[in-house]
Amino acid sequence: MLRLSLVIMSSLLVAEVRADATRPLFTRPDGLSDAGKVVLDWVRDARFHGLDHTPEFVLPVVETWLKAPSAPADLVEQTLDAQLARLVAELAPRPRTVPVLDDPETRFYPTPDVLWRNVAPPTASAEALSAAHQAVADGTLHTHLASLLPTHPQYGRLVDAAKRYNSMCQAGGFPAVARPVIKRPKPGRTKFTTPKDDYALALRARLAAEGFLPTPDPTAPSNSWDDAARDAFSRWLTSRQLPQPGGLLMDDLHTALAITCDELVATLTLNAKRWRHSGWRGEPTFVEVNIAAQELRYVRDSTLVMTQRTIVGSNKWYFDTDLGRRLNLHATPVLSDQITRIIVNPIWAVPPRIAQNVIDKEVAKDPTYLERKRIQLVTSARGRTYIQSPGAENALGAIKILFPNDEDVYLHDTPKKGPFKLAVRALSHGCVRVQNALDFGLQLLIDDAAKAGRDFDAESLRKRAGRGGSIIFDLTTEVPVFLEYYTASVDDSGLVRFHPDIYAYDADPAAPRR
Repeated sequence: MLRLSLVIMSSLLVAEVRADATRPLFTRPDGLSDAGKVVLDWVRDARFHGLDHTPEFVLPVVETWLKAPSAPADLVEQTLDAQLARLVAELAPRPRTVPVLDDPETRFYPTPDVLWRNVAPPTASAEALSAAHQAVADGTLHTHLASLLPTHPQYGRLVDAAKRYNSMCQAGGFPAVARPVIKRPKPGRTKFTTPKDDYALALRARLAAEGFLPTPDPTAPSNSWDDAARDAFSRWLTSRQLPQPGGLLMDDLHTALAITCDELVATLTLNAKRWRHSGWRGEPTFVEVNIAAQELRYVRDSTLVMTQRTIVGSNKWYFDTDLGRRLNLHATPVLSDQITRIIVNPIWAVPPRIAQNVIDKEVAKDPTYLERKRIQLVTSARGRTYIQSPGAENALGAIKILFPNDEDVYLHDTPKKGPFKLAVRALSHGCVRVQNALDFGLQLLIDDAAKAGRDFDAESLRKRAGRGGSIIFDLTTEVPVFLEYYTASVDDSGLVRFHPDIYAYDADPAAPRR
């Protein structure tokens, strides 16, 4: 009854902006009007958009009336009008406005979901409701509601993926894959080997249930591990950000296989909701780093220019007994900024926490460490600072890409390329290391010069990288950059990818990091 009362109260508020609150909008003598059907369809799909406030009694109210549409339709009108108001209010994006998502008192980095968890849902303005009612009158309500959605391509792809995976769930979900008996297993280190017999049969069935493997050829043995199975399995591993078979561990494989269909749908809808709160506001040119995917994308004029692997802040944590929560000292924060400067052959002013936790310890073990790494200890009135000169040993590599922020986080190269081969690359002190960072930085400089009508000799600069002193470039046109956290995405080929929840933001939304 409380929910029913809330709907009626909401309907009364909605009625204030309708030109004729007594004229039926959603019903007609023989059933629902076209607008009523549109609202009902959107209500049914609301959860795929990450909306949590769909009253459970909406469908029963409508379905009960549809059995006898000659009965008074007042309650149905009020219910669907209230649901339309909710859709208008909640479907629209609500971009994050703070540059860095943190707790101003503790300086912890919280899950991005603090932007909406335990926050009252928004209400639609009179203007927004009036526009929706006009769309009803014009017969364009579906188009109108679709126009309210976030415009980043990832949003629509995630919603469609959630619907597709939900269909798999409705069809029975995924068949279980029993772990094979292995002679002399190495706990935590047993590697995947070519499956045979019942294990191959189970894996093929699992791949087919998720659409990675088509219906098997009836002339081929169903338990064979042929080229089609190998290709499907490789794509499935990519979709889970797992190593390919040569480096795959059985523990990691079966942990991923144990995730249920319903859990994947929940992950997809959670990340669709996160896009509603993205800092991105439709900029055609931007750089985005998906922290969870450990991946960077550079988009120019709405066209993808390049994708690079990244190394992000470490996911190692400890439990603070005083605060009663886990802390991660090196997580990469969720933030939005503008790339303003690029430095080729940068110096590195070592942050205090790295100086204390890394450099001081290395010096204690090896007195020649500073000389070998071309690091100087500079003392001033503000204290002591380690400064590393440009060169092959410089921790920032050949290039540094700057955007001003209080966290001292930026994009940079690294002399250590090996970790980019890893599937999970949460290894840094908070900054983002970029694979092929020089190529990325030079492309930004080339595009900046082109936009300003200037030529730019990228190859000459490439030859100077790693040699000599620092070369500083201030961009003529700043480039928006977004560091955000998404544990699911859909790539341009349509492959649905589930990324590791490296900071446990999905699993433990209340636990902040720093």
